[in-house]
Amino acid sequence: MNLIKCIFIMVPVFLLAGCATPGQSPETGESNFCRSASIKEEAAMLPEVHYRAMQACLKERNEARTVDHFAIAGTDTWYEAIVRPGPQTETRHRALLSESLSTLSKAQKNQFWEMLNTRLRDLIEHKRVCSKLAAIGDERKKTQVFDELAWLQSSEGYMHCNALQEF
Repeated sequence: MNLIKCIFIMVPVFLLAGCATPGQSPETGESNFCRSASIKEEAAMLPEVHYRAMQACLKERNEARTVDHFAIAGTDTWYEAIVRPGPQTETRHRALLSESLSTLSKAQKNQFWEMLNTRLRDLIEHKRVCSKLAAIGDERKKTQVFDELAWLQSSEGYMHCNALQEF
């Protein structure tokens, strides 16, 4: 009897709510991956989601968010390779970015790398990105088993963030 009540309640809920792919507007199906997100939200995102967000931000010409997602995704996969060393995590680190950029033309890829290098050569921008990575590490310490030293090593290795430069 309880099962029947549950079905009668849940069916209208599903019909009224509809369904949508995460990261898309249910009305239009358009991506909203480039929207601003809290540190807590960004810390919970998988590298694949960060790379999809990077693509969306690149299309919207939102350079700062493009760089953020690039940095977080790459640092994430570098972190995975440190805490779970092996060919699978190393391959994953290289493959995710490659797959993400595979939809771009050669000219678009060149523009992407040029934009990325220009922004990250700017000391203020580089510090901003490194501060964001540190904040994500701080957030992850609160919610999961997390190797803080490995995160610092991955942010240093991937984004050349030096923990001492923050002081």
